[in-house]
Amino acid sequence: FPPIELVFDGTDYWCWDGFHRCDAHRRAGRKDIQANVRDGTLQDAQDLSTSRQANAKHGLRETPADKRRRVLATWKHHPDWSTMHIAVHTSISQPTVAGT
Repeated sequence: FPPIELVFDGTDYWCWDGFHRCDAHRRAGRKDIQANVRDGTLQDAQDLSTSRQANAKHGLRETPADKRRRVLATWKHHPDWSTMHIAVHTSISQPTVAGT
């Protein structure tokens, strides 16, 4: 599997891609996992987790419910964004975003 993706704000690490792999490592009692780390904030991690970058090259195909959750999470953090902006950010069609 590819490394998980993290954002580090100087104090905390925030996972934005690889939640299931991280959880599986924890349950298996492993303390270490390969990760790519970039500087940023919790907000950056939230934005990255709802972007088209997350799960782009791996993971299960998204269900309509998965897409809806991603759109709603994006709107929660960016209530001022247009449906088109959210569609571009998430790579979910604008009609789907508008219908959420």
